[in-house]
Amino acid sequence: MKHQKRVCLVRPKPDGENREGQFLDGIVSLGYPDLGDLRVGNEIKSYEKIFEFMKVYKEHNTSLSTTQVYNFATLPVGSIVVTPSIKTRDLHLLEIIKAYFFEESAIDDGNPHQLGVKHLKTVSRAIFSTDFQKMLNAAKKAVTEIRGQNAQAAIAVAYGDDAPLPQVLPLEIAQKIEQALLAMLESNNPEIRTKAALELLERGSEESKLRAIQILTF
Repeated sequence: MKHQKRVCLVRPKPDGENREGQFLDGIVSLGYPDLGDLRVGNEIKSYEKIFEFMKVYKEHNTSLSTTQVYNFATLPVGSIVVTPSIKTRDLHLLEIIKAYFFEESAIDDGNPHQLGVKHLKTVSRAIFSTDFQKMLNAAKKAVTEIRGQNAQAAIAVAYGDDAPLPQVLPLEIAQKIEQALLAMLESNNPEIRTKAALELLERGSEESKLRAIQILTF
């Protein structure tokens, strides 16, 4: 069964604050607290207007940041949000039940731009294809639109129909491999350390990737 929905990856650290629990409890949010309400009446501001407001942040790539904000604000009810867990290799699958709204009382908390969601399920990323996982690793931005077969895979898993079969190692084995690679980072052989670090950048958790980056940059 095919669902005509938008699918978006939204990382749970708006304004640098871990809000994974809040995401699971029904509120997905974005940072940029100084941006103001993204609506004019009942309509989302145009990309161009948001671009002008985004200049206040003086980011290196204002166009890219604007695209993230605009994509977030225009997600309609029924869309799927994929949120990677911060501490585990799990993925939270959420469905939008309330379109974008501006929660003025959350400005000081850094996350006034919000979507109402319901938590559908949490799954191991190991059930998804290698291509899907590569997409996740490459999507470093706070908000990334997911398209094509990867979007259909997320929808299928979210609703339990046509779920893809596991195409990667079971989670338990993946964790053992990660621990072995972390141990290899302590090797006296620089070549072994480098190979292990590169492997962790491909398959490791966020904490392991940070450790791998430290090895590669020293």
